[in-house]
Amino acid sequence: MMLLPVADVVVSISYPYFDPVAHPAQQDVMAYCSGMIISWDKPNKKARILTCDYFIGRRAIKRKLYVRWHYMKDIVFEGELLFFSEHYRFALIEIPLDVQFHVEIPPFGSYPKYGDEVFTLAREHKELSVMVRRVTVSRLQECYEFRHHFLYVDYELPKCGGGGPVVDRNGDVVGMSLHHTDGCSAILSISTALLCIEMWNKFGCIARPSLGMCFKNAECGGFIVEKVGTDSTAWKLGIRKGNEIVSFDGKCPTPLPGFEDFLLSYGLEHLRSMDMEVWELEVHDRGADVKRKITLHVSFSVVSKLLVS
Repeated sequence: MMLLPVADVVVSISYPYFDPVAHPAQQDVMAYCSGMIISWDKPNKKARILTCDYFIGRRAIKRKLYVRWHYMKDIVFEGELLFFSEHYRFALIEIPLDVQFHVEIPPFGSYPKYGDEVFTLAREHKELSVMVRRVTVSRLQECYEFRHHFLYVDYELPKCGGGGPVVDRNGDVVGMSLHHTDGCSAILSISTALLCIEMWNKFGCIARPSLGMCFKNAECGGFIVEKVGTDSTAWKLGIRKGNEIVSFDGKCPTPLPGFEDFLLSYGLEHLRSMDMEVWELEVHDRGADVKRKITLHVSFSVVSKLLVS
């Protein structure tokens, strides 16, 4: 029963598989994913849907988006892409939604933790039945292209599973599913996605501190540097792979999904004031067993995009 409120707002999304410019004659070949209604503007008759960014494609060209909801099986809504983030692998789309009944948005929780049992939901595109799988969070980190904010479960999503919600045992939405590798899928924390959407609603973009580093959780708190960009300020200050970052400006929210929200909160403050952040990092060189404090001037990068053509 706890999954029913979430299942009610899971939708099926279809889009042309092939690039509309390179393959204009093959636009009837469709690909599918899932999404979740996260807000409903009843007076303006619109709903917003959180989903994955799969339909963007490598060339970032607009494609037609078609949304189906099991409550209105005979209607195909055309979705409008509002923005997407390649860094976080999600997109926000909007559809017209004029219904006489109330659309209940399920509660949102925080990020799941290692060992937590969660449920992944998806909407298949033919009969619009919901697909549910119970899984356990098996990993909290994997540094990939300076992304360390995903969680992982040892379960391969169905083809339509990308963009579907992840729900905890309380019935709260705690994440969004993404395909990863064979036998494994990734989870984006819902708190991270909602922070991004809040930032975009207020400022029209998502700003994130550019640290030039990727981390993994340290056993006793803090983070171990997994990767350092050789053109980054951190590299120039002598931070290397294997160093432990004990604190950032006196704070060290863990695990990594919480740290990502911490970074985004600074991005939100930066957009309010447009000031350059200066952080004091406590760095532990574990090989030499030496701790030192480093002043890091933090720049910000925009990790959201619009498609205008």
